[in-house]
Amino acid sequence: MRPLLPEYGYTLRLFDVRPVEGAPDAVTADLAGPVAPREAVRGVDAVLHRAASP
Repeated sequence: MRPLLPEYGYTLRLFDVRPVEGAPDAVTADLAGPVAPREAVRGVDAVLHRAASP
């Protein structure tokens, strides 16, 4: 999914507990924290949660 969305004009903001290879602008933080998730979704129109996906 990640490589396809930009082809349709979507801008991605990735969020992971580990650095995301090939995504230097990705947010690296823990979702359990009170501030990082809120800041990561500020100004976005949609969230795709793929944490449990292989």
